[in-house]
Amino acid sequence: MSNPRVSKSQIIYDIRRAARLLRHSPSSVEYRRVGKYDLRTVQRKFNTSWSEVIRAAGLRYTPRTSARIASTDELRRDLLRVAAELDHPPTRREYQKHGQFDPQIIKRRAGKKAWEEAVAWLAGFSREAVKQQQQKGGCYRTTREWLARLRQLSEELGHAPTTREANQGGINAHQLCRRVGGKWVDVLKAAKIDLRTRSRQARARSTPTEVLIADVVKVSRRLGRPPTLQEYVAHGHYSATLVRGRLGGWREVKKIAAEMSSSRRLSGSRQSPKAEGQRLIDLQPGCHSPV
Repeated sequence: MSNPRVSKSQIIYDIRRAARLLRHSPSSVEYRRVGKYDLRTVQRKFNTSWSEVIRAAGLRYTPRTSARIASTDELRRDLLRVAAELDHPPTRREYQKHGQFDPQIIKRRAGKKAWEEAVAWLAGFSREAVKQQQQKGGCYRTTREWLARLRQLSEELGHAPTTREANQGGINAHQLCRRVGGKWVDVLKAAKIDLRTRSRQARARSTPTEVLIADVVKVSRRLGRPPTLQEYVAHGHYSATLVRGRLGGWREVKKIAAEMSSSRRLSGSRQSPKAEGQRLIDLQPGCHSPV
């Protein structure tokens, strides 16, 4: 809080104390974090720049522009840390008190004018949740509460919810993935939902690309040539649409199958189709396992 009764000598004494603690002259951000007095009180008392305040304290001012700039990930982790400590998204004033960085840095890095928009963009919180918290209203749920709600939704549906079902149930799937720090499968695991109850379509989407290639090769060997789309629909284990989409078109699927069959004939390799599929993925820059 602002304290108009504090004297300049008291402030100078405290700045020197902060410098001994930090082992260098404090920046305004550092003093806000470790200083005894409110930064606004200091600025009002001296009515000058921070560099002149430091010099008035008999210290050498060191510009911080040459110091290491915090990465976006560091800013995000610090926002999440403060949110975890407070059990809700921090308001600008709360982050100024508990955060390691200046709130203005958060806003500049996010490229947003409003604090709630910057926090929503950087840490994945709902803009409305931050805004409601700043207005001291609304209801904010912790990650644990959202996972419990997801588990409840799973019980209501009778299977592991898809991201679409979660969104329809009032759960922001994208935000929950960012909070947990992984893919939707990781969210389901964190919620202790049995992955075996996922829909066939959801399980197919998480099937590694090398497994899809191995199945195409298996059908190719049965036919003696790369299969057409209709032939794979009839004999393949997975959705032809999924395979085509993952590998970049059915022409590319047939090309991959032919290359693998040719490579196997030339080398006489006994390597498993799945291992060969992984080898071919390494050689095909456009083919990757699903994110």
